[in-house]
Amino acid sequence: MPQELTGGVVELTCKSSAPSGVCNVYLVGTSHDCPESGRLAQVAVKFFKPEVVFLELCSYRTHIIMGQNAKVPSIREMVDMWRKNLTISYILHYWFMTKTQKESWDGIYGGEFYLANAEAMKYGAKVILGDRPYPVSAMRYMGKTSLVHLLIPQEISLPKEVYNKIHGKVHAGAMDRIKEEYAKQDPITAQTFIDERDQYMSAKLREVATQHKSVVAIVGMAHVPGVKKYWNPKHPLDVEQLLSIPKQPIRVWRVLAFMKGVLVIILRLIRISIKRRRDKLKKM
Repeated sequence: MPQELTGGVVELTCKSSAPSGVCNVYLVGTSHDCPESGRLAQVAVKFFKPEVVFLELCSYRTHIIMGQNAKVPSIREMVDMWRKNLTISYILHYWFMTKTQKESWDGIYGGEFYLANAEAMKYGAKVILGDRPYPVSAMRYMGKTSLVHLLIPQEISLPKEVYNKIHGKVHAGAMDRIKEEYAKQDPITAQTFIDERDQYMSAKLREVATQHKSVVAIVGMAHVPGVKKYWNPKHPLDVEQLLSIPKQPIRVWRVLAFMKGVLVIILRLIRISIKRRRDKLKKM
């Protein structure tokens, strides 16, 4: 095994309909904004040459494996999103995210998915986007909080030793500590964006594995312990429940929170616009 993969791969197995009767799953934990992770994902796919490459992405984030930015939705596209039962809060959030992204993809954030996909394409491996659709995660989160909480996430205070580790080499122990701090300081985020997605990806990964002989799964390092934890659950995971969007009654505080979210978007757009103009003037 290449040195880059030593200590960075978790191996899982399950029964499979493949001729061997068993599927070997190689779970690779990455840090989405770390160039080293791109190299790690690429080496893993090249070395194991699996039948399937499983990525922590969904159909709403395919632009990453194409090396592009997400497209800013037009008015017509936003109306179509609303017709597909996406909430107005989510549509505003998505529009704001795409409107304020960097002018061009830098090849770093999510670069491990781009490189893993490119390596898989070289020999014709299947590529499966196995994460829960982002709108589901966002709307489930906003159902428990509000739009403004998604726009201004709670800052997590990390112990100094953990902070130093995550700003150096990718470190699994540091990620475990980060999950612990999230669970303590922001339990709704920890539950919705980490634990629920761990369950969903573990179920989807196992579904894929039972039909193939080998899979390399590229996921964020924070998801590795959870995917492993739910790999052999005592009871079947309820994927349908993880995809459901609980209906929320209209209340005064929700209306006020929504209006506050809209105000935050307007103020941030003004600030970003001013900053970009200043940057252009400096380059002139």
